[in-house]
Amino acid sequence: MFLDMKKISKISCEKLQDFFVIDQQIENLKNQLEFEESNKDVNSFIKSKNKRGNTVENKVIKRIMIENKINEKLIWKEIIGDILDGYKKTYKPKYDYIIEKFMNHKTDQDIAQDLFMANNTQYRYKQEIAYHIGIMAVSKNLILISEIEKKM
Repeated sequence: MFLDMKKISKISCEKLQDFFVIDQQIENLKNQLEFEESNKDVNSFIKSKNKRGNTVENKVIKRIMIENKINEKLIWKEIIGDILDGYKKTYKPKYDYIIEKFMNHKTDQDIAQDLFMANNTQYRYKQEIAYHIGIMAVSKNLILISEIEKKM
């Protein structure tokens, strides 16, 4: 079995970009959950009593799906937050790179000028950070091995 490290890197970088707006995404999902709860029609519920239908089942399934998305985003937030804190304490240049690249959305040339960091160093940092996040995500079952297996 071979793992496709490019897929791991791609997924990790996408989640790293989402990290800085993840609180807003979670809030939107919670609002959607509250809207689903407040959007109940009592009369329809009374009329449908003792009748067969899957409306209630569909609502429960949708609620569970939204809750699962919220939980997944919270786990991603925890993983990336821990990694950011670790870099901030132990290796500040990688932390600065993450902030400039993924939070401030600066180009490689801007980062090179601002942080005095060569393009090769930026590439290496990006790969190391992505692999670190990927390993943690695989250990928490956020990225499944079946998703990243390399087809031979």
